[in-house]
Amino acid sequence: MILVDVEGFGSPDRTLPHQLRTRAGLYEVVREALAAAGVPWDGCYHEDRGDGVVVLVPPEYPKAPLVEVLPGALARAASRHNDRSHGAARARLRLAVHAGEVAFDEHGATSTSLTTAFRLLDAAPLKRALAESPGVVAVIVSESIFQEVVRQSAIVDPATFRPVEVAVKEVRERAWISLPDRPYPPDAAGAVVDEELRAYLSAARKVADRHTYSSVDLEDGPALPEVHVPQRSRRSSAAEAAVVEPVEAVIGRAERLCLLVAGPGGGKSTALRMRLRDVAAGLLDGTGDPGPMVPVWVSARTLVDEGTPIAEALAAATSRLSRNAPSPGLPAERFRRSPWPGAHWQVLVDDLDEVPDAGQRLAVLEKLANAAAEAPHLYGFVVATRPLHGQELAVLGKRAPHHELLPFTLEDLRTYAEKYFAVRWETAEAARHAGLFVRALKAASLEDPAGTPLMVFMLCRLYLAAPERSLPVGRTAVYEAFTDLVYENNQHKRIADSHEELIARLVDRVQSPKERAATVTAARQAHAAVPELVNHLAHHWRSSPTSPLVEVLGKHGSVRRPRKIRPGWWEAFLEDLLRLTGLLVRGANGLRFAHQTFLEYHAALHATRDPARRARTLGTLVPPGRADMESARYPSPEASYLGFVLDQLLLSEDTAEEAERRLTAVAAHGSIRTIHFLVIQATHLRTAIPVDPLVERLRHLIEHRSVYDPIDTVVYAAAWLSLFDGHREDGAAVLARFVEDDGERIWDRIEAASYLAAVEEHEEEAAQWLHLFVAAALLEPDERTKAAQALARIESHQQCAVTWLNRFAEAEHWKPGDRVAAARALATIPSEVPAAAALLTAFADDLPTDDDRVAAAWYLATIEPREAEGAVLLLRFVEDPATGSTARTWAAWGLAQVDGFEEIAVEWLVTFARQREVRGEALQRMAEVVPDACVAVLERIAEDPAEPMPTRRLAAEIATKRDQSLRDGVRIFSTS
Repeated sequence: MILVDVEGFGSPDRTLPHQLRTRAGLYEVVREALAAAGVPWDGCYHEDRGDGVVVLVPPEYPKAPLVEVLPGALARAASRHNDRSHGAARARLRLAVHAGEVAFDEHGATSTSLTTAFRLLDAAPLKRALAESPGVVAVIVSESIFQEVVRQSAIVDPATFRPVEVAVKEVRERAWISLPDRPYPPDAAGAVVDEELRAYLSAARKVADRHTYSSVDLEDGPALPEVHVPQRSRRSSAAEAAVVEPVEAVIGRAERLCLLVAGPGGGKSTALRMRLRDVAAGLLDGTGDPGPMVPVWVSARTLVDEGTPIAEALAAATSRLSRNAPSPGLPAERFRRSPWPGAHWQVLVDDLDEVPDAGQRLAVLEKLANAAAEAPHLYGFVVATRPLHGQELAVLGKRAPHHELLPFTLEDLRTYAEKYFAVRWETAEAARHAGLFVRALKAASLEDPAGTPLMVFMLCRLYLAAPERSLPVGRTAVYEAFTDLVYENNQHKRIADSHEELIARLVDRVQSPKERAATVTAARQAHAAVPELVNHLAHHWRSSPTSPLVEVLGKHGSVRRPRKIRPGWWEAFLEDLLRLTGLLVRGANGLRFAHQTFLEYHAALHATRDPARRARTLGTLVPPGRADMESARYPSPEASYLGFVLDQLLLSEDTAEEAERRLTAVAAHGSIRTIHFLVIQATHLRTAIPVDPLVERLRHLIEHRSVYDPIDTVVYAAAWLSLFDGHREDGAAVLARFVEDDGERIWDRIEAASYLAAVEEHEEEAAQWLHLFVAAALLEPDERTKAAQALARIESHQQCAVTWLNRFAEAEHWKPGDRVAAARALATIPSEVPAAAALLTAFADDLPTDDDRVAAAWYLATIEPREAEGAVLLLRFVEDPATGSTARTWAAWGLAQVDGFEEIAVEWLVTFARQREVRGEALQRMAEVVPDACVAVLERIAEDPAEPMPTRRLAAEIATKRDQSLRDGVRIFSTS
């Protein structure tokens, strides 16, 4: 139920003509706002109230748009009315939104719920809010609407609502006020930080303040906020031009579930730490903008056990902060309710890629997705991971948008170094050394590897240790030098004395001279083998990260527990022995490596520790006589580890020649996938693989095009060639020639121009061609749109691209589908999202065909801030029998990928699957987004005696398949 009235309608300066004009304007703006929310005026019951209007919306219309869309639309329509009106004919409006049962008689409508809505509209806090606002609308929603709609919304921010107590006549209840055109700042004004929560936040802030790599810092380094350089992220989507924005913005608005993806040391943990730190500071000190979320950091490993509820896992995570504050733990019961009304727990899940089993990783993601979709909304999740194999991260579809962390720019590296060097030098001197540091990076060809927070941290430490010395060349050389520096620094810290104290304390636990001698021997044997033990532990933990430390070290010949030393004493001794190296730290679940890449580096040392192991590893990684590498996948969580292994094989005298020979053969004859893997190793990870054969193969792909190669192989080869030192201009020249060649497909020429724009000093050359393609009226619309998207990636030409995309979207001589595609492309530019959303909304209403209208609604639903608006339109198509069956099926498919609409979408897909004319289409769509439901339908078909026996047999066979086999089978079934 929607109630609207006019502020000060009966004031003395509002004459009768003014009142009539105001009433006419009131009805006009309410009609317009309802239409924007997808609710027709004629489909509702409405009553005039003199200075206001009551609208009862039938239950078949969803409530969400009445909160997400209607208030803003009402404010815009009222502002337009006021712009056209004079003096007292202008209007400012109060809006009340409630829901409940209503009864009708010959006089109209009545019910307790309706009475409550009137009391809300008349509440003094609402009148005061509008009087104090510079806007034209103030909204009040009931507690039930707030909990069921506002808190579950991906469109409106619950933190912009303010709780009030309504006391009007017989009504005494809580309600929530917002100002749609002048919103309250989302500053956690409604936050209730009690002593229990304050203790947790204090401990969390202390942990997050520490530098991410403080455990391996060689001296008292700066706190994380002192050296933090914000990173950018890019939304991974089907769109050609992905949205680039600060990672803080992504995490800050992550309401349900999102994935933060980056390579080794790429800044994932740092981003989560800064989120934890900033929100804790905001809630404790009233600084910043914490929003309606309370973050909790947790390792993905603690969520693997299906029997552990999320609340229990979070309680355990907070209890482990006890070293940082007294009683920081929050009980599990606390996590079964919201932190305060309108807020939820934001769970920062780190290290998903360190869960070793792909099935377990999928189970964790499904567990989080299900929890995020529950009502009431208790949890949102930000999951940090490295890239994983194949489509592993794609299984959740739209339920988990992916955001890729981008590497530091050269200017970012300078800023980081300047901040870090301020630990030792004054500001001006730190800035001078930062400039020298960047020059040293270029001299060592480390600009790309240094683009990750971990690598630039290590390089800064190496520079500080010896500013006059050149930096190591290659990633493995950096890790080797840094590890040596850690061990060298241990001498200055008198770690040897600490080890002697450990041995003495262990020996003191036994009295017998014979047993004391045996204990000394065992302890010194373990002490002497510490570097080997670190590598041995890394090797085993890489594949079995949960294996107990004592169990793993017990497999090493140098570790034998003395007979009289209890297991607990021996375990504590070994832990302390390894922890004092600085390479391992004590974490929530015991000892662990300071970073996953340290584990990978030391695991690679173990795998290549002697000639026999090196020969065996080489044979496994690059089998003799094979033209391909089975392990060559990119992206892959293994790529980093394999780079360290390859370096060891290529740098060891006994395997270097054979490893180089085999890699040369692979470079000459391997598949495009393998070539891509080797290019990444050589250019991004700076692995010491032979470059000349790889460059020669890329040139061969360019110069000797095969009919069996994909058409765009030349483009990829040229783009990869431009990544190699000394070959940048050669690659750029090939790309430029390809762009200029009229004999090539326009689509591939545009792709080549996109890659050319990414080559340093060639942006403008690429932009000139893209301008030509965009403006060429003879090209196909999709080609011109693709060129405009590529142009939009070049910052200095983005505004021109925006102009073209708007023109394309509004071009009435273009086919509707092409106009929709142009609007979708416009939506990939952050500043143009509102304009693109308005275009897609209009297309969903106005285009002539069902397919085009549904496509517009679906693309609107893929715009992260506008998902719910698109979902409302999709639901309208799904439920409208006048829409074509195929279009309704596609609309349900899209709806199934929007948070909060999965259940109703599946119900409709199942309904469509029962209709023979669209059954095949419905099953194909179900196989893509809800495979379990698809299998259930197939099983019902297999058991239906009314179906032909061949159909039943085929359905039964396909119902046993999963993943891609299921999708392939359904396609066969649909055409049979």
